[in-house]
Amino acid sequence: MNSVDLHPIQTVRTPSPGAGWEWAKRIAVVMIIACNLPIWVPVIGGISKDLTPARAVRISKTEVDANKLRSEIIRTAAVALLLASVIVLLIDAFRRTYEGPRGRALGLAIGGIISFGLASLLYYAIWGHRLLRRPHQVFGTHFCARCQSETSDRSAPGTVLIAKGMAGFLLVGESQRCDDCNSVVKTLWAWVVIPLLPFGSYRVIPIAPEEYISRKAPLDLTHVLKAYFFTWVVIGGLVVWALWLSSNASR
Repeated sequence: MNSVDLHPIQTVRTPSPGAGWEWAKRIAVVMIIACNLPIWVPVIGGISKDLTPARAVRISKTEVDANKLRSEIIRTAAVALLLASVIVLLIDAFRRTYEGPRGRALGLAIGGIISFGLASLLYYAIWGHRLLRRPHQVFGTHFCARCQSETSDRSAPGTVLIAKGMAGFLLVGESQRCDDCNSVVKTLWAWVVIPLLPFGSYRVIPIAPEEYISRKAPLDLTHVLKAYFFTWVVIGGLVVWALWLSSNASR
């Protein structure tokens, strides 16, 4: 994404897509986390159980069969809910207007299908939590007087990704949207597969795909906390998922 200068031109705004879809996405995120709990809790609990002596418990065949049936029903329902939630976020990814290439966003949303929704959570943290907006609600041309007064005249450096988009610098997050000039606050991150270090926040106006104008803003700590929280939730979930697959494979 490149930083450029542009002369002011008046923009036109119309209402955003309905709020009902935003609630559907929030419910989808809750469902993905809830459906992963039956995997995370037994695996984490199994680690602690390995440290304590096992006690012999006699269970009848009828109870065993009933427990198996109950487990299969719960597992089937969880998979159905998980898949439906992943599809909601996948649809959101395809409906969204992006400020740059949409390959990374679509890749994460599609990856949710094979990662028990964990990649979908990362998509939601970076892009999906934002309102769906039409192109003329995403792109702008100049900063309004209020946004200029709250920022300094220092532009963000051009963002660069290398190694097929796996490393580089990215402007991530979106907060404090201005309805007058379509600007938002984003944070510049050093990125190696996951966000590593923040290098300051900027008020940014996308003027075209991969082009923007920007001004320096105070560091938005909510961006930092959200990025680290969702990143480690996903990493932790993948570790637990790998342990679960490993324990099932060894049986």
